[in-house]
Amino acid sequence: MAATATMPPVPSRSRESLGHSAWIFGPVPDLLFGSGLLYLLFISGIIFAGPSAREAISPIWGSLLILIVSGAHYGATLQRVYEHKEERRAYRLFTVYGTGLMALILVGALHWPLAGSALITLYLTWSPWHYTGQNYGIAVMLLRRRGVELSPATRRWLYASFVFSFLSVFLNFHFQGGVNQDNPFTGALFSSPGVSLAPHGFHFISMGLPGEARAILMPVVGLGYVASILATIALLLRSADLRTIAPAALVMLTQAVWFAIPHLGFYLDWTTGIPALNPVGGDRFRFYFLWTAVGHAAQYLWITTYYAKSDDRWHGYGRYFAKTFVLGNAIWAAPVILLGPEGIGRPDYESGLAMCVASAVNLHHFMLDGAIWKLRNPKIASVLIRDDAGRSTESGQRRSGRWRGRLAWGIAGFFCVANVIPELEIEQRLPAALSSDDLGTAESILDRAAYYGRDSAAWRASLANRLVKTHDPSRAIPQYRRSLEFYPQAHGFSQLGILVEKLEGLGEAIAVWREGLEGFPDDYDLNRRMAAGLLKAKRPREAIPYLEHSVALRPDDADAKIALRAARKRVRPGVRPARLQSVAAPPRD
Repeated sequence: MAATATMPPVPSRSRESLGHSAWIFGPVPDLLFGSGLLYLLFISGIIFAGPSAREAISPIWGSLLILIVSGAHYGATLQRVYEHKEERRAYRLFTVYGTGLMALILVGALHWPLAGSALITLYLTWSPWHYTGQNYGIAVMLLRRRGVELSPATRRWLYASFVFSFLSVFLNFHFQGGVNQDNPFTGALFSSPGVSLAPHGFHFISMGLPGEARAILMPVVGLGYVASILATIALLLRSADLRTIAPAALVMLTQAVWFAIPHLGFYLDWTTGIPALNPVGGDRFRFYFLWTAVGHAAQYLWITTYYAKSDDRWHGYGRYFAKTFVLGNAIWAAPVILLGPEGIGRPDYESGLAMCVASAVNLHHFMLDGAIWKLRNPKIASVLIRDDAGRSTESGQRRSGRWRGRLAWGIAGFFCVANVIPELEIEQRLPAALSSDDLGTAESILDRAAYYGRDSAAWRASLANRLVKTHDPSRAIPQYRRSLEFYPQAHGFSQLGILVEKLEGLGEAIAVWREGLEGFPDDYDLNRRMAAGLLKAKRPREAIPYLEHSVALRPDDADAKIALRAARKRVRPGVRPARLQSVAAPPRD
């Protein structure tokens, strides 16, 4: 919820004189979810329990919370703008044209890595601003509901505190040397263990701010942040007591813990010994990013549920949450299935598809969210500020097109299931099957994942490795091939060729090494393997160019030079050795 607060200031009044409750659902849920107290308590528990507490939290809990809470928060926006005709009409620019444009951008991003990289960069840069905008909007709303006077100066200082917090993130994302996986923050979000976006050309496009510029700008941001916080609190206390402004102050603290403290601390090389405040490092950052995302989603559901409940078309919490859950998970699965390797074919889930889809889904969410949640909108303010109910203008009209609605919900339900099942199977059942050597089950899970667009190079390689260790190498070969199809690696082709030679013969192994050289012509090991295979096949004339290239790659390698001289001696006098016409296209049989 990126609310924009531009309403005229109202004088501070007592809660009783406002004509409505200062709370949304009540003090406990409002503080826990709206102000972020639940997140702060959770992080405090992790801090006091020590590092073992973080390791004790099973990854399945993170997956479940992302599916349930984060998934529903996307669905809350979709239901808000798509379920009812008047909302679709009001936001047609975004619901129809904006959605269509985003779909086209996603298709282009998957086939043009530069466009995909730009999409990913925009998402990662905009995401903290989206969180920041929501926190700012909620802080303003909580103050307004309590009748706290927000003078122009107070609003500016409050807004500045959130802007400075975001700028600390922006500077860390875009400083020189902070590109791709080298960045301790963005790099942790880019890849699963063992899989990288690099083979397909997807990467984070950093602005590459010079170190000198960052050295000047970051202290300015830090000082500006501290000054704006102090000025905001001082101005608020002129018109209200500490108890009245406490819920909004908690939101400001949540914002600081999410962004300002870890990012300013990273710049200052400030080691607190508290992982939540110094979450740099791949697994550690992913852990805290996940819980921040869950906290943001819970906060969003808190406010969107209240808004939906004030409509006379409200049918209860269970039905509302079920709809948001279905829509939120469907929007993730649909593009993965339609645009994945089994669809239009490029790339696989972990090597670019997941990040591109995540970028498109989130940017679409940011776009809609920015359009529909504005406190200056009288319709929004009437509910979130003044508690006016009964907003529906079409509740008494008979609904038309019920079959279309049922069809739409049926399709959404299918895609929701297609997101939930592979997430649970891959995150929970697959690791258990591999660790217990139930490799038939593991293979079945991956085969089903392929239908959902979730096939995985890393998991295929893990399965193949387990098959080799359990003395079933013939079943490992297609798994290795599938893995290399998604995520080509020189080392993978080299090792696959060795396995294929043992089981299928030298000719098939040479074909594997040649395929690898087409993608990695300057890999030393592949050139040496290819040359050795050709020599073993008594084809020294064809081996010589690969040996020559091996020597060029490693001039100090005496073994390669000896092999090259021996190969040349084996070539009949008068027969000129073959030459590589191009490094990328070795001679074929």
